[in-house]
Amino acid sequence: MKITHTFSALSSAALAAIFVSTPALANDPGNTLLREALATTDDVSAGDAFAGGRTWFKSRLRMETVEQDGFAEDAQALTLRTVLGYESGTWNDMSATVEFEDVSGFWLEDYNSTTNGNAGFPVVADPTGAEVNQSFLSYSGIADTAVKFGRQRITLGGHRFVGNVGWRQNEQTFEGLTLSTTKFAGAELFYAYIQNVSRIFGSASAAGNHRMESHLLNAVHQLGAIGKLTAYAYLLDYTKSAQFGMSSNTIGARFEGSRTLNDIDFGYAVEIANQNEAGDNPTERDADYLLLEASAKAKGFTFKVGDELLGGSGAAGDSFQTPLATLHKFNGWADQFLATPAAGLEDFYFSVGTTVSDVKLAAVYHEFSSDTGGTDYGTELDFVATYPVAKNVTAGLKYADFTADDAGGYSDVTKTWLWLGYSF
Repeated sequence: MKITHTFSALSSAALAAIFVSTPALANDPGNTLLREALATTDDVSAGDAFAGGRTWFKSRLRMETVEQDGFAEDAQALTLRTVLGYESGTWNDMSATVEFEDVSGFWLEDYNSTTNGNAGFPVVADPTGAEVNQSFLSYSGIADTAVKFGRQRITLGGHRFVGNVGWRQNEQTFEGLTLSTTKFAGAELFYAYIQNVSRIFGSASAAGNHRMESHLLNAVHQLGAIGKLTAYAYLLDYTKSAQFGMSSNTIGARFEGSRTLNDIDFGYAVEIANQNEAGDNPTERDADYLLLEASAKAKGFTFKVGDELLGGSGAAGDSFQTPLATLHKFNGWADQFLATPAAGLEDFYFSVGTTVSDVKLAAVYHEFSSDTGGTDYGTELDFVATYPVAKNVTAGLKYADFTADDAGGYSDVTKTWLWLGYSF
C-alpha cells in the first residue's frame, strides 16, 4: 500500500507539472481541471496503474572549448546535464509523463552561454538552469494511434526540419497536441499543433521560448523493397513580432532506400522542398531545398557523399530556413550556418565511419558555398570518437575545424568536446 501511495504522489506531481507547463491548462480558471486530475490519482485503481510506471535518469558531463578568430580569449566550459523522468502506467487508456532537466556549470566558466553576460568570449550555448523538460498526457484508446498533449519531444525524419537539438545540454521541446497513427497499411501519419517551442537557451533568455500557432504534418509510405517516401508540410506561424520573419510554409518530399549488391550495402536519398513566407512575415520568400545523397557500406566501413542546397536569392529574408531543426547535425559541427545566409548555402560533404576495438570513429569533410553570387564560404573537417566505457556509460571526443574563405564573411573556428555520459 505504501508503494501505491508513493507512486500516486509522484503521479500527482507529474500532473501538476503538466498543468503548470502547458499554457492551455495553466490558464484554467480556478484550477478546476488540476483539482479533478489530482483527485483522480487518489483512486486505488489509478494508484495501482501509476505504480506500474517507469523512471529514467541521464547525465552528461562535458567540456567544450572554442577558439575563434575575432576573440582575444578562447572559450572554455564544463557543464553537467542531469535528467530525471517518470512515465506512469496506463489507467483508462491515459498515462502521464514528466521529465525534469538541470544544467550546471563548474570551474571552467570563461564562455558566453548567451545568458551569462560574457560577451567577450565565443559562444557555448549551454546556459545553466533547471526546467520541466517534458510534461504531457498520453491517450492510447484508439487502435494503432497515440495522442499526446503537453510539453513533449518531437523529432521528424532525420531532424532536418523538426528536432530536439539533443546535442546541446538543454534540450528543445514543444508544447501542443500530437497525433500519430499506423492505422493505414504501409503508412505512418503524424500531425502536431504547436503553441510554443521551449528552446535550448532556457527560460531566462528572451530567445528561450518562441510562441506560435503552427501545424506539422508528416506522412511516410513504404514502397516495398526499393525504399520509403515521406511527404511533409510544416506550417510555422510565429505570434510574437520579434519572430514574425521566421513564419513560413514548407512543403516537401523525400525518397530514401537501400540495396545490397555483391556484399556491399548501398544507400540513396533525394529530397526536395519549397518554402514561402507565412503569417505576419513581412518579407516575401520563395526558396528551394534540394538534397542528393549516396552511401556504401562494406568490410566494416561506411562511406557517404552528399550535396545539400538551401536556396537564397541574396535578398534579406529570402533564403531557406529551418528554425526547428537539430541544426548541429547539419552543415558542420562548428555551427557556422545555424541560419542560412541571404545568398543561400550549398554544402558538399563526404564522410567515412568505422569501428575499431569498440571505438566508433567518423570523419566528415565539408565545402561550403553560396547558392547565388558564387561565394565560397569555407571548408570544414570534423572528427568524432565514442567508446562504451561500461554498461550505460559512454565517453566521447569530438572535433570541428572550420576554415573560412577570405571573401565569405566568416571567421576561422575550432571546437573541441570531451564528454562522459550515463543513463539508465
